[in-house]
Amino acid sequence: MAINTPIDPMAELEELVNSEDTKNTTFAPFFFSIKDGQKALIRPLLNLNQYVRVEKHEICNPASKKFEVKAVCAASLHMQGCIHCAKAALAKSKDEKKLLPSTRIILPIFVHAVIDAKTGEYITYTKAHEDGSSEEIPISGVRLLEMKKSSSILADFIRSYNGNDDSDVKSSHDITTLDYVVRRDGAGTETRYVVTPKAPRALPTDVVAIPDWTHDRDLVLLQYADACPFEIADNDIADNDDLEWDASSKKAAKSVGKPKSIPDF
Repeated sequence: MAINTPIDPMAELEELVNSEDTKNTTFAPFFFSIKDGQKALIRPLLNLNQYVRVEKHEICNPASKKFEVKAVCAASLHMQGCIHCAKAALAKSKDEKKLLPSTRIILPIFVHAVIDAKTGEYITYTKAHEDGSSEEIPISGVRLLEMKKSSSILADFIRSYNGNDDSDVKSSHDITTLDYVVRRDGAGTETRYVVTPKAPRALPTDVVAIPDWTHDRDLVLLQYADACPFEIADNDIADNDDLEWDASSKKAAKSVGKPKSIPDF
């Protein structure tokens, strides 16, 4: 399945961002995430005009703060029988209608590091070893950045791509040539992100650190679909040119093998 590239992807993206229903929406969730008072140095691995757009069903339980539904809309993958679309079509209440799909813009990024903005200390995660020991590892590596069309991070990337931001560091219509500091302040609906372009640091050159799929839009889509599996009401699967779909697991797979899940931390 090839992703059809719009004639002018940036014009389509800006039209999407500026459409009316972007008002009064909350901040976007990411697979890459930072907490209040943290900042990360990141490098986009696909240029902004190569963004991946998907429709996603998402319901979060406010009591448990956990997602009850987090699934790619099967229609985004040119498939029929999306169970969440079927449920949304029968929705009567406002809460039930939240199951309607909404747009996500996906970019693969490399995270150089995440630090505490006040102390300058590196943010780490605990890595367990087979012998029962563990160690603290600074957060780094490939992540997927998931943005709603109302995302301030997306808006800042668009300004940087177009060269009409306030920074002295310009991207020349290629955001993969720069690093960006993403800082978060606040929580919940009071969350604010500030994105600042920076001169680029060297990226790792080995394929383990930055695998080939990060430079291929089709494979980025597959990685995303693997992390947020679609759900279909039956086993009827539409024809998909060069893809094979594993209907039993409801996850996308290439003929060369299913992509690995997106790493968490």
